[in-house]
Amino acid sequence: MNSVSKASIYQFKFFLILVVFFSFFIEKSFAYPISIYDDRGIQTIISKKPERVISLVPGITEMIFALGEGESICGLTYFDTFPGEATRKTIVGGFLAPSINIIKSLQPDCLLISEHHQSIINAFSSTNCQIIVFKSISIEAIYQHLKTLGQIFNCLDKANNRIATIQKQFSFISTKTASIPQHSRKRVFRIMGKTHVMTPGIDSFQNEFIRLAGGIPHQLDRNGHVISIDLKEWKKFNPQVIYGCYGDQIIAKKIFQQEGWKDVDAVKNHQIFYFPCELTCRDSTHSAYFVTWLSALLYPEQFKDPQKKLYPERIVRINKMDLQLPFVEKSRIAFGYINDLECKTLMVNFKKPQYILSSLEGPKDNVLTVVNHYFQPAFWQISHDNEVSVLVKKICTLIDRPQQSTSVLLTAADMENLAVISKQYKEMIVYALVTAGVNSNAMRLSKDIGGYYKPGTINIIVMSNRRFTKRAMTRAIITATESKTAALWDMDIRSSYTPIKHPATGTGTDNIIIVQGTSDQIIDQTGGHTKAGELIAHAVYDAVQQSIFKQNSISQKRSVFFRLQERKIQLYGLLDGCDCKLNKNALTVKLERQLLMPEFASFMEMAFVVSDAYEQKQISDINIFTSTCKEMILRHTGHSVKRINTYVSDSTIPEPLQMALNTMIQISDLSSFDIQK
Repeated sequence: MNSVSKASIYQFKFFLILVVFFSFFIEKSFAYPISIYDDRGIQTIISKKPERVISLVPGITEMIFALGEGESICGLTYFDTFPGEATRKTIVGGFLAPSINIIKSLQPDCLLISEHHQSIINAFSSTNCQIIVFKSISIEAIYQHLKTLGQIFNCLDKANNRIATIQKQFSFISTKTASIPQHSRKRVFRIMGKTHVMTPGIDSFQNEFIRLAGGIPHQLDRNGHVISIDLKEWKKFNPQVIYGCYGDQIIAKKIFQQEGWKDVDAVKNHQIFYFPCELTCRDSTHSAYFVTWLSALLYPEQFKDPQKKLYPERIVRINKMDLQLPFVEKSRIAFGYINDLECKTLMVNFKKPQYILSSLEGPKDNVLTVVNHYFQPAFWQISHDNEVSVLVKKICTLIDRPQQSTSVLLTAADMENLAVISKQYKEMIVYALVTAGVNSNAMRLSKDIGGYYKPGTINIIVMSNRRFTKRAMTRAIITATESKTAALWDMDIRSSYTPIKHPATGTGTDNIIIVQGTSDQIIDQTGGHTKAGELIAHAVYDAVQQSIFKQNSISQKRSVFFRLQERKIQLYGLLDGCDCKLNKNALTVKLERQLLMPEFASFMEMAFVVSDAYEQKQISDINIFTSTCKEMILRHTGHSVKRINTYVSDSTIPEPLQMALNTMIQISDLSSFDIQK
C-alpha cells in the first residue's frame, strides 16, 4: 500500500512538472511571432526574442537596460554612457557615422536605429537582420517606444510599469506648476550650436520638457531637431532662463560676451544652467527626472512652500542591508520625501553609543546612528541657501532620530549606487561604505581654484569589528583619503575645472566618518604599514571605484572615446578653427574610424599619459614623442614627413595631446581610408 502510494505521489509530481513545463513552453511559444510597427510605419515580424542587438539610439539603449534586457545588446555608440554596463559593450562608432564593418562583424539579429541611419538601412536591408527605426518625437513617443521594446523583448509588464512611473512623475510636476499664473511663468531657452546660437524646433520634445516644467519655450514657428536663431529673434524672446548640456558651454561662453546677445534677462541675471547631455538631449526613462530638476530650478518656491506640498514628509519604503559587525543593530536604506522630492537615506544603527570622527562635524560622542543622505539635484537647487544644520535637522526629523545622537553626511550621489566593500585578515574585518559622484565638481587640489560648488561628492564611512583608538581613527582619515585619491588617479578621473590638464584628487566636498567600534581587541595604528591600514586602504579603494562606476558609468578600463569626452575634447567641432580647404566632416569621420582601431586607440591613450606627465613637468623634452608621431604617419600613409601639420590649434590642449590629434588627422588627410566602412 505504501509503495503504491509513493509511486502515485511520484507520478503526480512528475505530472505537475510536465504541466508547468508545457505551460511555460506554450506561454513562450505564443509570445512570438509578434507584429510591430516602427516610427516609419513599417511593419516588422519578430519571430523570436533578439539575442544580438545593436542599438544606435542612446535613449533606446537606456530603455533596454531599464527593462532588464541589457544582456541582449552586443554593440552601441560611444554616446551610450548610461547605465555603466552600457560602457562595457562593443563600440561601433558615433551616432552620426557608425562603422558598418564593425556592425557586420558583430553579426546582429536586430538593429535599433534612428531615421538618420539611412546608410545602415541600405547595408542591411537585404539581410536577415531586422531593422527597427525610432524617432525622437515627443513625450508620448517615450511611452510608445517602451511598449514596442516590451513587445520585442517579451517584457510588456515591465514596460507598462515603467510607463506608469514616468507618467506619475510628469503628472506630479504638472500639479506642482498648475497654480502658477501665465504672467509669472518664465521664458526658457534651450541653447545649442557650435559656431552660432541654435535651439530645438518648436515641435521638439525638448520644448515639451520646458512646457512640462512650467516654463514658456520660444514661439518660433519652425520645426526640426535644431534650428538657427538670429539676434532679432533672440532679443524679442528675451529669455529669463537659459539651459543647455555641458557641451553647450563653449558656444554660450562665446556668444554671451557679444553685444545684443548678452543683453537679455537670463544673461544679465546669471540664470544660465547646464545639465548632463543624457538628460537634456534624450527622450527616455529619465526624462521625468530631468523635468523635475528643471521645474525646481525655475520655481523653487513651489517646492519650498509648505502649503504647496503634495507628499507628506515621511519614509515610504525601506531596503534592508546586512553588515557583519557585532556593534551594528541594523542597517538599511530608507526612501522618503522632503519638499516633495524623493530622497534616500543610508542609516546604520548601533547597539550602544559610539564615538565617531567626522570630517563634516568633527569628533562626536554618544552616536547611535550614522547617516549618509542623498538629496537629488533638484533639491540642492531649492535649498542652496540653507545651512548644513538646517538640512541635518530635516533629515533627522524624516528618519525620526535625535539630532544629538546622529552623525550625518550629505550627498547628491544616489544611495542606490552605494558601494559596500569588506576586507578581512584572519578575524579582523574592515568595511567601507561609499557613495561617489565625480562628474560635476571633481578637482585637483593645489592646481584648481574652488570658484563654485555643484552637487557631487565622495562620502566614506569606515567601520571595523575591532575597536579603534582615537589616534587610530585620526590616522584612518589619512589612510582612507590617500586610498580615495589613488582610486581616482588609477581611474584617470579628470578635474571638472581643468579636465584637459589635470587628474582629480577629490571633489572638494568629500567627507569621511570613522566609527570607533566596540571590541576587546584594540587597533592603535592604521597607517600604511599596518594590517588595519592595509584593509582600510583596499576597502576604500575598491568601494570608491565601484561607486563611481555605478553613479557615473566610469570604469578603469574604458573606451578612448569616453576619455576624450571627459577631457572636453569633442571630435565633431575639433576642426572648426582649422584654416584649411578640407572636407572637415569627412576628416572627422575618418578620425572617429581610426579611434575604433586598437592601435590608434592605444596611441591616443599613450598621448594622454605623455600629456599629463608633460603638464606635471615630469618630461622636459618631447622630441622622442614627436618622432613616434612621424613614424605613425610613415607607417600608415607611406609618406615621410618633416613636420606634423597643424589642423588643431588650441592653446588649452597640452602640446603632446595636440600633436597626437594632428598626427591622426594628418594620417586621415593623406590616406584613402573609406569612411563608409
